[in-house]
Amino acid sequence: MVVVPTSDEQPVEVREDGTFSVRVKPGRHRVEWHRSHEYGEGGPPSVESKTVMVASGDTVRVDFAEGVRVTGEVLLDGEPIGDVKLVWTMWEGQRPGGNLPGGVSVARTGPEGKYEIPAVPPGSYSVRLRHGDVESVFERLVGDEEATFDFTLESESTIQGTLLASDSGEVVSDARVVAFRSEKSMPLSERVWDLGAAGRVRTTQGSGTQFLTRSDADGSFSLPLTAGAWQLAVHADGFREKRKDVLVGDSTTQPFDLFLDRSHDLLVKARDSFGRGIAGVAVLGICSSAPTEIRRSLTQEGGLVSLSDLAAGPCAFFFHSRNEAGLLSWRGGRGGGIETGEVVSVFLSPPGELRVILPQEAPAVARGSIPIRVFTDDGVSLSPLYRILQRQMGARVEQRGDRYEVVFPRIPAGNYRVAWLNDSAKEVTVVSAQASVVDLGTQ
Repeated sequence: MVVVPTSDEQPVEVREDGTFSVRVKPGRHRVEWHRSHEYGEGGPPSVESKTVMVASGDTVRVDFAEGVRVTGEVLLDGEPIGDVKLVWTMWEGQRPGGNLPGGVSVARTGPEGKYEIPAVPPGSYSVRLRHGDVESVFERLVGDEEATFDFTLESESTIQGTLLASDSGEVVSDARVVAFRSEKSMPLSERVWDLGAAGRVRTTQGSGTQFLTRSDADGSFSLPLTAGAWQLAVHADGFREKRKDVLVGDSTTQPFDLFLDRSHDLLVKARDSFGRGIAGVAVLGICSSAPTEIRRSLTQEGGLVSLSDLAAGPCAFFFHSRNEAGLLSWRGGRGGGIETGEVVSVFLSPPGELRVILPQEAPAVARGSIPIRVFTDDGVSLSPLYRILQRQMGARVEQRGDRYEVVFPRIPAGNYRVAWLNDSAKEVTVVSAQASVVDLGTQ
């Protein structure tokens, strides 16, 4: 039979010639085809659906593709399990992730764990299985011939933890905690979560299932997860996102504490030598507590740029326009420095030149590499920025006799510390429009 849930009509039977007709109001409608099959006795039949748009006075034809017969078995902890709902969602692309879903087929296992879908069109599918609180998502490819797909579910264990602020030890309540297995999952900060009345939702992205909860008033949280390796991502207002790898066994894990670092916001205004704001200035930054996170931005109208979600300092930011450059050192968190929310000015001036003479015993280096360690006076290592600095500052290696020099021809004026390998760093001050030299081969 055929059901149109959005209409006022009762389900209609399919005629012997395979056709059906039903009157509906104009608008968007989902048409479901309910078919009985040999497996899953006592449960609902398999369901295939299509969505159509009906205009006033139009007759719309809905064709359900015959497809191929798909059967299989579902196991829970190695044993056949009945009453498992299987939802097959066909995607228009090669794999889930951004494309609109096509046809949907639904089936349920019988007492022996068997299921059948009589007609599944060939294509790529996301298959969601649910039995009580146990849920998993798989990807399957259906070809042109009858296929058998078996699935295995695992019982859930529970992980428990408490969220605390790293600087004060205070509990962090109402934080979002998500667990995921898939490497294709989107970062938590790029998703919008809707907890709803239940207080917990599950979302899928890529080939994995994600589980989400919120921390209670005492900072505690718990999540039921199947055994295996998971990654937790925690996001709370006023704190930086925190990630932790956890290994879930077959029982409740030992509760653990998870410490969150506070985030800081900084509003900066780039000014020229006359104090006027400069728009379109490239900003490149890095913080010592998060050395893999390279910040890129541009100043907007009036020279303003908002630098948000910063780790507690120190941080260093380079400002580069065509003919001028500037360096801003910032130390956030407790212990002084520039306060969060304060508007900070950085004055751009003609860049200086820094020449670093390498020790005589330094091995030959390929032209273009930078075989030294450079720090700001606050101790921020610039090593992760080297490739970018080579482009923006024109950094290069030159050979002079039996010595090599690393040259930064367009480095912002400021205080730096330079070191070769593990040697002690030497301090050097770069002055605007002047050349500064530091020899790492001398004591």
